[in-house]
Amino acid sequence: MRRDLQVYCQKSNGLAICYVIFDSILYLSLLVALIAVHSIAIRFVLSLAQAIVIARLFVLGHDACHGSFFAGRAFNQLVGRIMFLPSLTPYSRWEVGHNTVHHSFTNLKCRDFVWTPLSLEEYRQLSVRGRCLQRIYRSPIGHGLYYLVSQWWFKLIAPSRQHDSLHRRVQTFDCILVFSFLIMQTLAIGGINYALTNHGRFSTLCSAVAWAEIVPFILWNVLMGFVIYNHHTHPRVAWFARREEWSFYEGQIRSPVHLELPFWFNNILHHIMEHTAHHIDINIPLYRLKAAQDRVEALFGKEIVKERWTWTGHLDHVRRCKLYDYERHRWLDFDGNETARVSVSRKSG
Repeated sequence: MRRDLQVYCQKSNGLAICYVIFDSILYLSLLVALIAVHSIAIRFVLSLAQAIVIARLFVLGHDACHGSFFAGRAFNQLVGRIMFLPSLTPYSRWEVGHNTVHHSFTNLKCRDFVWTPLSLEEYRQLSVRGRCLQRIYRSPIGHGLYYLVSQWWFKLIAPSRQHDSLHRRVQTFDCILVFSFLIMQTLAIGGINYALTNHGRFSTLCSAVAWAEIVPFILWNVLMGFVIYNHHTHPRVAWFARREEWSFYEGQIRSPVHLELPFWFNNILHHIMEHTAHHIDINIPLYRLKAAQDRVEALFGKEIVKERWTWTGHLDHVRRCKLYDYERHRWLDFDGNETARVSVSRKSG
């Protein structure tokens, strides 16, 4: 299978550099525009656009972190670190959690920790606060809060000992790099704001920092939470509690969801939703991912979870995918009622 996809793994340094330059110019231009304008309505629209550009830069960093963006390893590491900075993502901690854990044990409970559903028993053992958080996270408005709190803060910025067992000096360096970027960007916003307004009023400075830095970051978290929720959460997608029940076939072929977004939006997000091909071979760069996904779907047909995105469909998935019965492979609501039964392949184990 991977031999069949090998043709899509060719890297183009020239094309990768063009992506980096274009998206970086977009980011810097929107940063200045968010400081220069004063209309709240226009600032909100620009903040939303900036959140999407942060997502684009993150996808470039994501590919570089996999070593699939440029041909050279050192260049991938350098550019990946830089592209991750606007989303305040420490490169090496993301590499451990995403590359080593998520891609190696996709949808295997106790290993893969991204949107892992609780069982009914685990949910009932939570405190009132814990149950409230789960209900918020798995609601249509809670995806961004989930990523901000559960993933960004507790896995990347201030991980517990359980998730920081592979702590190395490079991870400390990357965290320092992220916060240095945040400080330098804040100072730059203050400097640009002063140059444009010719005064240093504290209220004007706070407004500039809020709209140019804080609001885009919050909206980025909403977008990121939405994307990773839809990558592996679907009424047809199974989760596994036992290693002997899980397999590469279930984790990398039947678990990733290909959510078909409108063509223009899929291109804006650098084809990040063409997810099956990416899980089968992480060496496929984003600029060849669509062709690779088409090939995968031609090979596996209905085994691939593929669905055109609609608001109605999304709300239905959120309604049905609350808890998971790992023994009988069923999605449940918070009361324990079955909402979807998942077919598990005989190729597991």
